[in-house]
Amino acid sequence: MVPLMCGIAGYKGTEDATQVVIEGLRRLEYRGYDSWGVASINNDHIELFRREGRIGQVSISRIGRSSGISIGHTRWATHGGVCESNAHPHLSFDSKVAVVHNGIIENYQELRSGLQSRDIALQSQTDTEVIPHLIALELTQDTSFAEAVRKACLRLKGSYAIVAVHQDFDEIVVARDGSPVVIGTRMDESDKEFFVASDVTAFLDRTKEVVYLRDGDLAVINSSLEVRRIIDASHVDFKIETVPWSLDEASKGEYHHFMQKEIHEQPQVVVSALAQDDSALAQASSWIGEAGRVIVVACGSSALAGMVGQAYFRSLAGKDVQVVLGSESDSIIPCLSSQDVLIAVSQSGETADTIHAVKTAKAKGVRLISIVNATGSSLSRISDIVLPMRSGPEICVVATKSYISTVSILARLASMVAKTDITSFSNLSTSMKSLIASVEPQVAALAVRIAKSKDIFVIGRGLLYPTSLEAALKLKETCYIHAEGFAGGELKHGSIALIETGIPVIALADDSTRALIVSNAMEVRARGGWVIGVDTKPNEAYDVFIQVPDLGLLQPLISIVPLQLLAYHVAVVKGLDPDKPRNLAKSVTVK
Repeated sequence: MVPLMCGIAGYKGTEDATQVVIEGLRRLEYRGYDSWGVASINNDHIELFRREGRIGQVSISRIGRSSGISIGHTRWATHGGVCESNAHPHLSFDSKVAVVHNGIIENYQELRSGLQSRDIALQSQTDTEVIPHLIALELTQDTSFAEAVRKACLRLKGSYAIVAVHQDFDEIVVARDGSPVVIGTRMDESDKEFFVASDVTAFLDRTKEVVYLRDGDLAVINSSLEVRRIIDASHVDFKIETVPWSLDEASKGEYHHFMQKEIHEQPQVVVSALAQDDSALAQASSWIGEAGRVIVVACGSSALAGMVGQAYFRSLAGKDVQVVLGSESDSIIPCLSSQDVLIAVSQSGETADTIHAVKTAKAKGVRLISIVNATGSSLSRISDIVLPMRSGPEICVVATKSYISTVSILARLASMVAKTDITSFSNLSTSMKSLIASVEPQVAALAVRIAKSKDIFVIGRGLLYPTSLEAALKLKETCYIHAEGFAGGELKHGSIALIETGIPVIALADDSTRALIVSNAMEVRARGGWVIGVDTKPNEAYDVFIQVPDLGLLQPLISIVPLQLLAYHVAVVKGLDPDKPRNLAKSVTVK
C-alpha cells in the first residue's frame, strides 16, 4: 500500500464555515500539500472550490463566504496524479453529496465498475470518488443521510476517515475505520460549534474539548453530537477530553520554520519526557525485566530511536531487546507469546504497520507498552501501558523532538530495568540548550558547503551507530542529499569504495569509540574524503570539528542535535522547505 496522511477539516456552527475550514487546512498543510479544496453548503446547494498546489495564504475572497457547514481537504496524492479533478472534496453524480476522505479503499476498482455499469460517470482517478456516489445511491432508498453514509461504509474495504455533507441536510456525518479523525466541540448554549479534523491543531484556536472516535464509529453532527457503530447503528457513549496543548505550541512564533522551532524546544522536551508517571514506569520496567522476549516495533525515526534503546537495554541491563520494523513485523509476531513484551513507538499513534503488529501481538496475549505523542490515538487505546512522549505538537514532517523524547524514555526504562542511575540525566536539558545556542552559527556556515554535496556518509560505533543512521535520514528527508549511515567498522567492508575526493564524511565519536573512529577517519582522508568530527574532544583527523558536551551514556541524545540543525540549514541554503519535504507525509496511516 501507498503511505497516506492528508488533512481533513470541517465545521458546523454560526460563523462563516468556509473561513473556519480554510484556517484549519492551513494548519494541516504539513499533512498534505499536493492539492486542496473545500465544499460549502450555501443557499441549499454545494459550492465546490478545488486547486492544485499548496493552500498557503489563499484569500478567502477567492472562494466566497458560506453558511454554517463546510468541509475541506489538503491532499497527499495516492490514487491518481496531482490535478484539480483528483483533489478533494468529491461530489456525487447528482452533485448533492460532498465527501473528503483519508485512507485507502481497497475494493474501489470493484465498486467503480459497479457504478459505471449503472451509467454513473466518474470524474477522477481516485478511490475516494466512489464514496459520494454510494451514499447518493443509498439515499434513493428513502433513508436518512446518516443511515445512507453508514450503509455506504458497510460496502467499503480498507481504511478510511470520511466526512460527508448533503445540500438538503443540516448536518455533517463522520465515519472512521483505520484512519484518524477527531471532533472538537464548543457547547455554549447560545453558540454551539463543532469542528472535524484529522488533527487537533486544525481547531486549537477555537476549542480544546474533543471527542476521539474509535475505529468503527460513525458520528452525526447537527444540533448535537451522536455517535453510533457502523456495523449495526447501535448507540455509543463518548467522552469529551481536553487537549493538553496550546495554540502557541502549534505555531512557529519567532522561528522561520517549525523544524527550527522544534529543535530549539528539545531541551524542555527531555524534561517533559522524563516526567512520566512513576507507577507506569515501574510496571513497564518490571514487565520488560521479567519478559522472555522484548521487541520494539516502529517505523522511520521511531525505529532508529528504538535501536538506541536496544543498545541501552543490552549494555545497561543485559536484556536482549530486538527492534523490528512495523512493515516486517509479521516475521517475528508468530514467535511471541504471553510471556513476551512488545514496545510500540509512534509519534502519531496511527502508524498502520505498527498498529497492525500491536493488534496481532495482542491477540496472542503479548503485553503491550506504547510510547506515543498523540493523545487519544489508536495506539494509546489498545496498549496496556502508555508512556507519553510529551513532545507537544510536532508540525514539521521530519521528526526531531519526538525522536529525542523516545530515546530519553527508553534510556530511563533501561536504567530502571538495570536498577542503576544515569547521572547525566540531570545535565541533559541545560547541556542541550547551551549546545544549540553555541553550535547553530557554526553548522549554518558549514551548511553552505554541505549543500553542494551529492553524497554524504555518517559513521558511528556503539551507542552512536544508530545515531549515524538517524543523522543520515535527516539529511535525506530534509535536503534531498543521498546520505548513508553505517557502523564505522563496516567502512572497509564495502563502503570505502565510494569515498572520493571532497566527499563529506561525518564521524560521531565518544570516549569509548574515539580511537577506532579516528582510525576510520584517517582512512577516509587518505582517499580524499573530508571529515567532519562530532566529538567531545578535537582530533587532527577531523577537517571540521563540532564539539558536543560529554554526557556519557546519553551521548546519542546530544550528538544528534548539531546534525538536526545541519540538515535544517542545508535545506534552507538549498531553498527547500524543511517542514514539508517532497513526497513525504507526517504519519503513514495505511500499510
